[in-house]
Amino acid sequence: MTAALPPDPMARANDRLRWRRWWAQFRPRRGLTGRLIFLALLCLAIGALLGSLWYSLVDLPGYTLNNDFYAQMSEADQARIFQADLWLTVFGLVGLPLGWLVWRWFGQLGWPCVIIATLASLATGQVTAWIGHWLGPPPVDEILAVTQPASDVVIAVELTPHTEVYLAVWVALTLLPIVIAATTTTVSPRPWLQPQAPKAAYFAASPKPRHQLAASPGTDV
Repeated sequence: MTAALPPDPMARANDRLRWRRWWAQFRPRRGLTGRLIFLALLCLAIGALLGSLWYSLVDLPGYTLNNDFYAQMSEADQARIFQADLWLTVFGLVGLPLGWLVWRWFGQLGWPCVIIATLASLATGQVTAWIGHWLGPPPVDEILAVTQPASDVVIAVELTPHTEVYLAVWVALTLLPIVIAATTTTVSPRPWLQPQAPKAAYFAASPKPRHQLAASPGTDV
């Protein structure tokens, strides 16, 4: 009767190494969390700066309120409403350096880099719109509630985006550097994702299988 051979330590070590490499893709590493926090703070700072710039550049139109509370707006003022949305879309050019930064910091992670860039772009655009809206005039309904009838009172409209298309432009411009870099460069994996040779000490201390044991002198095989 042939005795069962013990499990090969090399196979067990390769299995553990394979699972360790797979789990390392999702386990947070030193430096990654810090970069994510810094990127979030950077998006907040850029959004606050662009929101203030948006408020200072846009010449807000307004409704002309008559004595009978009849409000009207000229065609020229209606065109200036779209000018505010145009400026907000142009600010999406900041996504080009933002996407390049995300690629430099997180490109070696693979597909999560696209998710990080998309979230960073959406967060920056939303903060820009919120800051501009906060600095701008209050809603027209609130002004009408406290306005007394007068002749030719001009009520400025609130500074807010009238369409969400600007967010799509922001995301597209942020992903553009990542797409170009991913197709023109080769990124080496992180050190913890690279295959490593098993430790020699492990196999030195491991017993050899019975079929590999050399026969002792004077012993019948």
